[in-house]
Amino acid sequence: MVLVLAIGDLHIPHRAPDLPPKFKSMLVPGKIQHIICTGNLCIKEVHDYLKSLCPGLHITRGEYDEDARYPETKTLTIGQFKLGLCHGHQPSVVRLCLVFQRVDLVVLLVILLINENEGQIDLDSLAILQRQLDVDILVSGHTRQFKAYKHEGGVVINPWSATGAYSSITYDVNRSFVLMDIDGLRVVVYVYELIDGEWHKRRDHTCSEGWLNHDGGIHNGIYTHEETQISPSPVSNPSLESKFKSGRKDLYAMPAFFNGTMYSARSDGFIYAIKIINSSVLWKKDLQKLTGLNATIHPGNGTATVLALTVACDLLIVGIYGPALVVALERTTGKLVWSTLLDSHPAAVVTMSGTFHNRSFYVGVSSLEEEEVSNQKCCTFRGSFAKLVIETGAIQWQTFMLPDNNGTTGQYAGAAVWGSNRPLIDTCRNDVYIATGNLYSAPLTIRQCHQNRNNRTVPTHPDRCEEAENHSNSVMGLDLESGEIKWYRRFGGYDVWFIACFIGSKPVCPPGPIVDADFLEDTPMALTSVCLNGTERGIVHAVQKSGFSWALDPDNGNIVWWSTQQ
Repeated sequence: MVLVLAIGDLHIPHRAPDLPPKFKSMLVPGKIQHIICTGNLCIKEVHDYLKSLCPGLHITRGEYDEDARYPETKTLTIGQFKLGLCHGHQPSVVRLCLVFQRVDLVVLLVILLINENEGQIDLDSLAILQRQLDVDILVSGHTRQFKAYKHEGGVVINPWSATGAYSSITYDVNRSFVLMDIDGLRVVVYVYELIDGEWHKRRDHTCSEGWLNHDGGIHNGIYTHEETQISPSPVSNPSLESKFKSGRKDLYAMPAFFNGTMYSARSDGFIYAIKIINSSVLWKKDLQKLTGLNATIHPGNGTATVLALTVACDLLIVGIYGPALVVALERTTGKLVWSTLLDSHPAAVVTMSGTFHNRSFYVGVSSLEEEEVSNQKCCTFRGSFAKLVIETGAIQWQTFMLPDNNGTTGQYAGAAVWGSNRPLIDTCRNDVYIATGNLYSAPLTIRQCHQNRNNRTVPTHPDRCEEAENHSNSVMGLDLESGEIKWYRRFGGYDVWFIACFIGSKPVCPPGPIVDADFLEDTPMALTSVCLNGTERGIVHAVQKSGFSWALDPDNGNIVWWSTQQ
């Protein structure tokens, strides 16, 4: 976490005697990592005071600053964000360019539009400056009040004046400054305003972290509270803003969004970074050429398929749909950084976009082995869940959902960790929650046990025939640091299934009910809270393909409530 103080237009001592005492009492040396100032400090004493609070002081020159050494503009990188700084009093930049060519001489005629009134800023000019500086966040001064808005994928912030210095237009100016909390890909902007002698703090939602994976965050809420522009009015009468043509192939992967850029993949393994405002392609990469891999699931296709992507700081994480490979690309260039093979099984795939948290990437491994079964000699794949070091891709831990079958058939196989039920990160309990798929095969003793009991299973009760090491059709809580299984709750009882059962090839189907009641790709899973008997409590919520909806206690996996829609 990096705290950045943004202030400007102090005008000391010409328009204000000093910073408010309550402002000074809030700031002590060592609390702030960076101070960015849009200018008009006016005297050296103010510079020295800010420097005493934080050595990381960054200033641009206002029109009333005595120190001519301050630059007109400045850029700096904090976390994964590039910030630009200017005062904003400069004449507006290019509004109209006319080019005349005479033999080998090109003459450029530039017409400038100058803002005559102090406190009025040309937003188009700031947008041009933001593009010229190539920054994510532009901090500017020279207005009469706090402003923050999005433009072309970037953010412009004006903290205004912490002293309430008057302008040539008005003497009625609020005192305000901005504190930014920057942590990796997250920026939280807090606005402080002095009202009736007291500082009032509020959060500004202009800066947002984007939509970084399939479900938008670590809790799978599929919801962005920063969104303020979408409402029934524009949705009822939409208009096309931009359009991207992917060629003859579909955009196959669930996209991720960050800083005005959409990241997606075609069905033939091409990864795209697309600027949302105009659908221009920032970069395009062929995964097969980039990694040298060949598809294992559809080898005739010869290309890698991607189902989901995740933005993780300066990386774009891509899971391959056979082989079970996770690939990290530079988010801004598409350059290959690392690749990690999670499972060498020929039918193993990665269908999950994964979750990025605290410099680690959490992702599951699933399989299409159940689709390839043509007889009862099945199967050997075991689902697993892994934690990767984000900088190198090294596997920190990997937890398997079934006992080791040593690559032999007739034992436990299956329990894939599929896709859209993304891993849930519980920062309070230091846990990660996942859900698993059905079995492909089970040991003979288990199959015989179910036959003897006439395959009676009750979803809400433990099955007498199942062993504790079998974590198929389960919701599980794992320790974030070690991968140790803290608790699990298995649902659905006996559920050995593969695709031959679905298409009617009964002779090769295992005995018992054909349930296929696992937690698959499109079944929602979320960490939330509910009010029960007047008490708020957290729950892990998951839905099975069978239509059962489960709410579990995140401390131990006990059932809080359940319902069914069949």
